[in-house]
Amino acid sequence: MDTNIAIERVPFASLGDEWHALARAGYHTDYAGISELYGGATTTDDKVALMQRWGAGILAWTARDAGRLIGVLTGDLDGDRLIIYDFFVAGAYRRQGIGQALVKTALSEPGLRQAAAEVNVANVASRMLFEALGFTAARTVSWYVLGLSLIHISEPTRPY
Repeated sequence: MDTNIAIERVPFASLGDEWHALARAGYHTDYAGISELYGGATTTDDKVALMQRWGAGILAWTARDAGRLIGVLTGDLDGDRLIIYDFFVAGAYRRQGIGQALVKTALSEPGLRQAAAEVNVANVASRMLFEALGFTAARTVSWYVLGLSLIHISEPTRPY
């Protein structure tokens, strides 16, 4: 990784709109997790809107080249646990160790004892990165989502 790349932890909310381009460029159909499925995110604009809505209270680890945001990892640090949510690196900077540096920096938080990341099984690049850092698949799940406005639900019949 280029030594001019600066990595730091900041409140996600402090990034303003600066991260939008990274999310738009990095979002793809293999990316969808429960938040995207449950929140109805099918486009890059939907994804950005979801991140804006729930991102106020979480952290971000950022990578900057000469002040320009080129990578961001979002997560929730709760005591000795870290949950990694979203992770984007600008296309021109991929495969240069920046993603690995972002994850390693997040994992170096004082007192951290456990970390988890939601990674779609179809997202081979993310799976390879997290596995290379020692993460193992703990569970593989399928999300089931029901759009209640799309169906008619009748009152259950009572046996009396």
